[in-house]
Amino acid sequence: LASQCQQCASVSLNNVCTTTCPSTFFVNSSTCQACSSQCTDSCFGATPSECNSCRNFQLGPTCVSRCPVGTYADTTRACITCDAECVACYGPAASQCQAAVTNGPACRRFRRGTTCVATCDALVEFVVNTTQQCQSCSPQCAAAGCSGPLASQCNVCLNYQHQGVCVSACPETHYASPNGTCLPCASECIGGCTGPAASQCVACRNVQRAGVCVPQCSNSSEYVDTARVCQACNSECLNGCKGPLATDCTTCRTWNTQGTCTATCDTSQFFADSGARTCQPCGSECSTQPGGVGCPTSVTACAVCLRVRQNGQCMASCATGL
Repeated sequence: LASQCQQCASVSLNNVCTTTCPSTFFVNSSTCQACSSQCTDSCFGATPSECNSCRNFQLGPTCVSRCPVGTYADTTRACITCDAECVACYGPAASQCQAAVTNGPACRRFRRGTTCVATCDALVEFVVNTTQQCQSCSPQCAAAGCSGPLASQCNVCLNYQHQGVCVSACPETHYASPNGTCLPCASECIGGCTGPAASQCVACRNVQRAGVCVPQCSNSSEYVDTARVCQACNSECLNGCKGPLATDCTTCRTWNTQGTCTATCDTSQFFADSGARTCQPCGSECSTQPGGVGCPTSVTACAVCLRVRQNGQCMASCATGL
């Protein structure tokens, strides 16, 4: 029997002489020895690295039952190393990383969107510590980093800073200082300003005096024109006015001549009533020639009569019989 041979002519399989070894065995010193279980059907040695083809996957020269963590199986069932930033993966790209265990991290260091990266860009991103996610700073931040996603978390503002928040423009009630900080306009400004003074308003909330916005004009010496500018009353006005003329005064400083404030009364035509501070016109029968003296003591006490004087009174004509 083949099992009773002292020496086999060809090879021995399980102590029985045979002409050839089965396909899943290899010849080792005239003995058929089983291939590794990882080999498909033939081999040239007993280890998984000596298969002619692999039953499952191939890691380098070695057949394995599954690709280890840190590699993935390509279309030829070869185990290929993942991107260096992946813990595990299902493809070659840094965007194809996955966790090795349930709820574990997919990235070795950081993640930007769906891609694992070695570092976040400290100039335009911050790290969400709980997830190691790279998240963009607010678009209002300059390229100097930030501590969070809000415009109040920029290290440096791209444009301006208003009350601790980076903004694209200062609000209308503020102006931009040289260092980019939004500072408040004067309270009398409306529509913006170019600086802190009431003279730097774009427009005035109330009125303007000599280029400066003010709450109101002086009631005693100014009036407001149609452009909302304080203008000085006529010098003969007292206690205010409604316009620039001597006829616009509330009261007169010295004399009121028929509704017009004057410095003096024209003595050739008026009687100066010092009690009422008014210039009263002389009577119609008084001579009121320029440079003359019309009625120095009363409106009827003419210095010179226009026509005739009778019994001390100026008259248009003498009484009948005279």
